Amino acid sequence: LPGLDMESRKVQEIHFKYLNDLIESGIDGFRFDCAQWMKPETMELYFNACKTKWSYMEIIEKKNVKKIQTYNKIGPISDY
Repeated sequence: LPGLDMESRKVQEIHFKYLNDLIESGIDGFRFDCAQWMKPETMELYFNACKTKWSYMEIIEKKNVKKIQTYNKIGPISDY
């Protein structure tokens, strides 16, 4: 499904515009569910596009410390 390809520049542009519209309408932050299924570089683009102080990522990884550390460098994370 090309419409769900989060690495597609066209999809990202649509998503980033929507995120900006939400921010302009007063949304304070976002939770990115299942962030570990996106490449860290792609997740970083989305996280940085929000420009809000309350955004965080859901990372459900109990034993993969390296993955947790990788995403924690991008921004705050939670496990559920």
